[in-house]
Amino acid sequence: MNEEEKIFDEMLAACEKKFGHDNHFTVPEGYFEGLTAEIMGKLPEPTAKTVRLRPVRRNVWKYAVSLAACLLAAVFSINMFINKPTPTALNATANADTSESAYFSTIDQVADYTMLDNEAIYAYVSEN
Repeated sequence: MNEEEKIFDEMLAACEKKFGHDNHFTVPEGYFEGLTAEIMGKLPEPTAKTVRLRPVRRNVWKYAVSLAACLLAAVFSINMFINKPTPTALNATANADTSESAYFSTIDQVADYTMLDNEAIYAYVSEN
């Protein structure tokens, strides 16, 4: 046994000597038999709450806006499907954009979009 266990055993022995092994906490005879009825008697009587329901109204505008949104989405989807570029058109544009001038014009567009000048670009590149 270590030192802490010895101290705990000594304290436990002292408590048993002072108080004994008896259970000193008791409940009066028949306490729990009438407890439920006593508590229920102290509760207030429940009252019924009247809830007034509004009549169901079909809002025509909600249905019209929903229908218009669905039609717009369908038209947009069909338009994208019909006007989808063919693979030959994609190859032609890919070949045209591989030139050096197209590459630099793309970089210029990105720099203009992000509002970066040459000094800011050099600063970003030199940080890494």
